[in-house]
Amino acid sequence: MRKTWLLCGFLALCTASGCAGCDDRGAAPAPVSSAGEATPLEESITPADPLLQTLASLDERARLVASEGSKASTSRSSFKRDSIAFGNRVLGDMRLDVVVGVAEALWRAGEGEVAAAFLQRAVGLLQGKTTEKKHMHALALLKVELGRALEAASLMERAVDIEPTTPRDFVLLSWAYLRSGRLGPAAAATRRGARGHAGAPELAVQAAEVLLLKSNAENALEALAAIQPEPASEQFYRVRGEAHLITGNRDQASVDAKTLVTKFPGSPWGPLLESAAGGLGRADAQGHAVRLSVESLSSVDGRAALAWAEAAEDSVSPWKRSLGTEQKAAPKRVTLDPFSEALTPEGLKPGAPPSVNP
Repeated sequence: MRKTWLLCGFLALCTASGCAGCDDRGAAPAPVSSAGEATPLEESITPADPLLQTLASLDERARLVASEGSKASTSRSSFKRDSIAFGNRVLGDMRLDVVVGVAEALWRAGEGEVAAAFLQRAVGLLQGKTTEKKHMHALALLKVELGRALEAASLMERAVDIEPTTPRDFVLLSWAYLRSGRLGPAAAATRRGARGHAGAPELAVQAAEVLLLKSNAENALEALAAIQPEPASEQFYRVRGEAHLITGNRDQASVDAKTLVTKFPGSPWGPLLESAAGGLGRADAQGHAVRLSVESLSSVDGRAALAWAEAAEDSVSPWKRSLGTEQKAAPKRVTLDPFSEALTPEGLKPGAPPSVNP
């Protein structure tokens, strides 16, 4: 039975948690790819860090709340209250890694709007106090997830004004403009980043993705081939695989898909590209992608692409991702139920990819 993940409004936060003013709109008016690659929470936990231990406990509760769906009204309210209380405490400690972890736990429980409100408050409270931007990056991802890509771009414009900058600041800025349908500003963001970070491979890969969405897959492939040495990044192999699919080179697309599966086993992109390229194991690949896509907030594009990969027929040119499909997907977050029986190995029928709700 499919349960739909519902995003609760900010009013639910105030009602359920008793946390007044978490949005903090007055403190910081909001003036981000490929989404980044996240480190699994369990890899960063050490017994010597009690904050990460508490975060791990919240993450487990988030999964339980998500699995219970509508039956979890009491536990959901308690989870939100405890998450916000803990998040407010670590804000005072300037532990941005834990702040982002709290937001991701809220998102995983289906509370995306609450997570966004919490991160918006963090941006306001920490303005001028830190040059780190983990919380801004996470909020940009969430804003795109919630269909507010232009707000994400505005947020990242603020981020690139905070020195020192990083290539990732400009990659997320370009990506957010892409998701809002602004090709010109997306391309300009990569050029702006290159002025301060000349030779940064992640900016070159992002520029190639902009070319891809300009329906210029051949030039995208040329741009990727010019990046030496070949960067070991998820986005590099994904964009190259997409470009090969668009130009009809299924064999090379399959190679890139297998590289993704091997080098980035936590990413949904390898299974998605395997599915789009067709061949044996298509249903298994699609089901695996669905399961992986709900594990990390950073897989925004992967969740949006699930329906496209599912619709790609073996007999036609697959994966024609264009600006139009990017804009269409942005406000319609793909809703998933990772606990559905349809997504278990037993529920995957050959030739029948698991359903994805647009």
